[in-house]
Amino acid sequence: MQNRREFLFAASAAAAMAAASAPKGAFAASLTSDPAEVAKQNALFDLLVDRQLRRSPETATSLGVDKGDRAWTKSALSDFSLIALKENGEQGAQALADLRKVDRSKLAGLDAVNYDTVEFVLAIGDEFTRKFDYNGAYGGAPYVISQLTGSYQQLPDFLDSQHVIETKADADAYMARMEASAVCSTRRSRSAVATPAWALSRPTSPSTRPWSSSRPCWAWPRTPPRW
Repeated sequence: MQNRREFLFAASAAAAMAAASAPKGAFAASLTSDPAEVAKQNALFDLLVDRQLRRSPETATSLGVDKGDRAWTKSALSDFSLIALKENGEQGAQALADLRKVDRSKLAGLDAVNYDTVEFVLAIGDEFTRKFDYNGAYGGAPYVISQLTGSYQQLPDFLDSQHVIETKADADAYMARMEASAVCSTRRSRSAVATPAWALSRPTSPSTRPWSSSRPCWAWPRTPPRW
């Protein structure tokens, strides 16, 4: 299940991907768009999409582009270490600043729609990142895990619903992700990251047991993939 920030990011990533991969001039829907500003915007989209797909291999899988030169992404997971999360926030803020250097008043039609979509999602992500310490690809969050978010929930859901298995290579990639998930970053501190008590009304549930940095973040039985 996607949370709101994930949904918004997916929308912006899809818009940026479409702009970056479309034939030259395909998004010049209105003659009033300044070609120089359109070129500047699309060049930035190229950069942002490439950077995002490298830092978030799951996004490549979700968008169906984990093939060819990006085939390596199908067996990889994002780095959610505190250092990587900080870098994600900094890069998000820089991406927003770079986008705002494009003159919005000189865009029209789909060029303007693309700008507004990506700018909105980047701005929301930057707002949450500045507000909360624990930030990732979709913006800041007050907790590393909660009753609805966290590696314990997102990784199994992602592998079950989005990692397509059609070949042996796909199955090997699935197993590589399973192995990587066991060492993903799930550290938390009692003072800042613990989920609020009202959210943990069933403490014996697998999704709400006390967590430790040594416990695998994907640690309970699940139906094996079929191939």
